[in-house]
Amino acid sequence: MGVTPAADLSLDLLGSGDTCGDSPMDRVRNALARLQAGQVLHVIAYTYEQVFTITRWASRYGHRVLAVESADPQTHIYLEKGAPPPS
Repeated sequence: MGVTPAADLSLDLLGSGDTCGDSPMDRVRNALARLQAGQVLHVIAYTYEQVFTITRWASRYGHRVLAVESADPQTHIYLEKGAPPPS
């Protein structure tokens, strides 16, 4: 197992996806919006669907997936915020 990246912000998705409130992806997007390019967001996910969606979305939108570590029942995802697209 590699070295766990240092995180600038952590987000626990426990209880996300309930019928009320923000979806897990809304919470991840909002957390990343608070960071500067190059900073790291640590996401604690609880379902395969959360892990799959977050890692695919991050890669697609220019963020870097630094690590995905399983620690049953949680999965820890480390995302490095990418630079904003050129205007």
